[in-house]
Amino acid sequence: LDYRILRASEGIPLLEGGLYGGILKRARNRNLAEQFMKWFFNVENQIQLLERTHQKRIALFGIAGGFSTLREVTQIHIPKYYPHLVGRIANEELLVPTIYPAHNWNLIRDDVVKKWLINYLDGTDQRSLAREVELWKLNKE
Repeated sequence: LDYRILRASEGIPLLEGGLYGGILKRARNRNLAEQFMKWFFNVENQIQLLERTHQKRIALFGIAGGFSTLREVTQIHIPKYYPHLVGRIANEELLVPTIYPAHNWNLIRDDVVKKWLINYLDGTDQRSLAREVELWKLNKE
């Protein structure tokens, strides 16, 4: 079974665990911190980081362990180094903040979603996926 992205009617929920960068208001060397942030959020520099990670076979995905906030890097350059992602990166317009706690997403995916998809593809008439998730949660409490 191979599926790409599970989408709710509102869009594709973002999972927890994103990394953010910032500079403290009272940072000791604010100028250097700003220079680093400008350097890091530069397309060419992120491409070089991807290239070095690829050359050294470092087991780290993308930029700092994930996708870049720079659209060009995520949509054009990351798939060059991770060809299995071609056609599997969601358009940013479809991404929405998670409206439910996603801490147990992997369990829900393994226990509910995969089984529901297989039964759906088999033509077995079933409850909605949302109802299956609700019932799963009731059984886990």
